[in-house]
Amino acid sequence: MKLKIIVSALALISCQAAADSSWSHYNGKLESPLVTLESGAVVNPEAVQQIVPLTRLSETLTHTVVAEGVYQLWGPFYAPAVIETDEGLIVLNTGEDRSEGKHFRDYIRKNISDKPVLAIFYDHAHYMYGAEGLADGDNPIIVGHPIANELEASKGAGGIAKTPIPELLPVLNARTDIQFAKGLPLKGADAPSIPAQLTLGESAFMPVTLPVADQETVKVGPFTVTGYHHATDSDDSISFYFHELDLVFENVLWPHQNTYTLRGDSYRDPNTWMDALKELREINPAIVLNGGGGAAPLVGKEKINNAITSIVDSMAFVYDQSIRMTNKGIRPDQLKHHISLPESTTQSPFVNDAYGQAETFYQAFPTANAGYFSGYADELHNLPNDTEANYLIEAMGGEEAVFNKWQRAQDSGKHLWAKQLATYLYHAKPNDKASRQALADSLRSLGQLSPGMIARNFYMSAVHSLEGNSDITVTGTQSADWAEKESATAVDYLRTRINPDLAADKSGFLVFEFENGDKYGLDIRNSIAEFVGKVERNYRKPTEIINVSTADFAKYYAGESSAKALTKGADNSLLYLFEEFSPTSLY
Repeated sequence: MKLKIIVSALALISCQAAADSSWSHYNGKLESPLVTLESGAVVNPEAVQQIVPLTRLSETLTHTVVAEGVYQLWGPFYAPAVIETDEGLIVLNTGEDRSEGKHFRDYIRKNISDKPVLAIFYDHAHYMYGAEGLADGDNPIIVGHPIANELEASKGAGGIAKTPIPELLPVLNARTDIQFAKGLPLKGADAPSIPAQLTLGESAFMPVTLPVADQETVKVGPFTVTGYHHATDSDDSISFYFHELDLVFENVLWPHQNTYTLRGDSYRDPNTWMDALKELREINPAIVLNGGGGAAPLVGKEKINNAITSIVDSMAFVYDQSIRMTNKGIRPDQLKHHISLPESTTQSPFVNDAYGQAETFYQAFPTANAGYFSGYADELHNLPNDTEANYLIEAMGGEEAVFNKWQRAQDSGKHLWAKQLATYLYHAKPNDKASRQALADSLRSLGQLSPGMIARNFYMSAVHSLEGNSDITVTGTQSADWAEKESATAVDYLRTRINPDLAADKSGFLVFEFENGDKYGLDIRNSIAEFVGKVERNYRKPTEIINVSTADFAKYYAGESSAKALTKGADNSLLYLFEEFSPTSLY
């Protein structure tokens, strides 16, 4: 994070931060001017200007003394906190990977204390991957949620997304890359407004050895610690109250909000999040250290309570009004045009659009219950995108007329309408250079206008895909390392790759036999592949057996080798009925 760069650029202007962006924000002239940061990024500065003072972001790794023996590292928004005791150190969170953990440990040794690490606390699943690097040979107690180890094992594919449909993790993790600007330049007009690119290196996760049940009190070093379970952006979020310090370490009181994430994830229930905030308010601590949201330390009961109340009120408004308007018959995708946070709520700097934008949250709540269908019959069936586009282009007078309408809309600041027109041109001719550039220009304008980091990154990633960056994709697969360790699950997931055009009227029982003797099968019947775990003699006779090492199978699964290589060139292998993984460009 380049805090100095952001601050110096934002000092050039003065503006009132907005809490959510209506359609007119994108379809007219922006009241406040866009700003060019030192990185070259052209941004809407409103929300970023509001959030910077709330965060612990700095250009270089540093630290502050929060209280006697309590230190907060600054730099990355996931930088850990440290509590020093006579016997050693208690560290709260560890970073994203082994090198991060080692970097934090080196800094702590040089600038805070060279005492051994006695304990590591995980507040949730996202920042526990630097543990071994941070411990650096010490043997600390690992304190966390009782489901932390199970949750870590289930994630398999890496990344930070969670889902009740684990087969979808590849696409969700690809969207995570987009959310955190992977593939975008760090310099130039399209650079991120907040350069927080996600770089996941080698995991140095250490399993939880001291699980803490909800409201259970344990002794860690000289401290009495009570754990409080919550579900925020991770099911294993846990707040720790250090009684002797009157301090809470938590993943609840963020300096921004994101009750729906555009990358895709399990449903985030605002009610459970608000319950967690209210519980924190009941504890009434003097110090709050936020592990997952990047907040600067909050010191002082009144300051903490004011922040909690403002966040609870905004979450309650967003949720309750989404339900109210849905019950009035408003379609989910139209809720953003009927709800706007009241000014009384947006006076708090903790209610801002710097990360997730409020208008992207509303439709998450009714669709979590009712699914995609609004109840209005006109939504049941629609034309394919290309067919609809061609009809509309013809109705508007042809391709040249639509290009002219797009240019006028773009030049006059009607960027949503321009985007719609450019979308028709793109769907009619997705490989046409002029159509792709028109859509890219429209999306670039929308990205520059977006106050939120996430929305901006999705817009700009689309721009770079349209302009030729084929590495930007929403497709993905689990890694070869995962497939080698979880070969049974990987064989199971192959059923989602069967190609019905190739497999129609085909039948057969394909069995993979691995070097350890395990056999897993796919029973193929008319474009359906049923997984058969631990193939036994009483199941039907295999049509084909592929003898393969878990390592070679894993490379095939991850798209690093072909089916032909796996089957040693067999002419009629049933494996050819399954698609081999290869990424597809976003646009």
